[in-house]
Amino acid sequence: IPEPMIKFGLSLINPLVNDLWSIELIELAKQFTIIDHNIYCNIPIYTLLSTDWMKPRHMLLSTNYRRYTDRFNAISLWAMTSIIREEDLKSRADRYKQLVDLMHHLLELGNYFTSMAILSALKQSCIVRLKQTLQLVNQSTKLKLNNMQKRLSEDKNYLIYRQELQLKYIQAFDNLDWKNRSDDMDLKLKYLNHSNDLRSNTQAIVPYLGVFTSELTAINDGNEDYLPDCPHMININKLMLLSRCIITLQRFQRLVYNIESVRMITAAINNIIKTYCL
Repeated sequence: IPEPMIKFGLSLINPLVNDLWSIELIELAKQFTIIDHNIYCNIPIYTLLSTDWMKPRHMLLSTNYRRYTDRFNAISLWAMTSIIREEDLKSRADRYKQLVDLMHHLLELGNYFTSMAILSALKQSCIVRLKQTLQLVNQSTKLKLNNMQKRLSEDKNYLIYRQELQLKYIQAFDNLDWKNRSDDMDLKLKYLNHSNDLRSNTQAIVPYLGVFTSELTAINDGNEDYLPDCPHMININKLMLLSRCIITLQRFQRLVYNIESVRMITAAINNIIKTYCL
């Protein structure tokens, strides 16, 4: 496990008083990712099969998912506030650049969750209207943000984001599933070794769940539970579509990060982000 990059003094007594921007951005991204990944892994994915999880009677069942989405909104609000609270133009431009750089590090770590939250903040009208501030942001930062916006674009139902997940993660797992179904024992042994290598060498991921919950809702709403021509027969195609989406999310939970958690930093992050929960 790589050593954490720390070159500052954090108060062990009251992490709330510490400024997150005094932390190396790469280390801040790592600690955000560790926290987000732990929250994601604690979500019982099967609870997402019920598209009524936003209704009050399902609140207890969906507690971990609610925590995940509430954190998304809190991070977005924290990012917006970090820019707006600065008093002069140059400080705001510097903070804007720091958020873009932080987002870049998060994407490198496969943390699409916090990356999307920061991007959401940067696209809010209260930030877009800061014309004078944005004029002070250098061209390389704007180009970097533009490239990341393309990767996380909502166009065609997040097509580029989906393709990125397919290329990096889903295809690898699908190939392993094919090998596991083989009757060849030598191939199965190779599968077991490869499966362990995959979990240890494939970078973990913190997905943006909004894409998957929308897909689950579309599958549920667009397909009948029973075949229209045969009301007594279950619609197997619908179940297969649902299971593929759920299995993908469960596979992501099996991957682990090779990052050391720094309790001082994670406590500071949690305490500060908590203040932005509505």
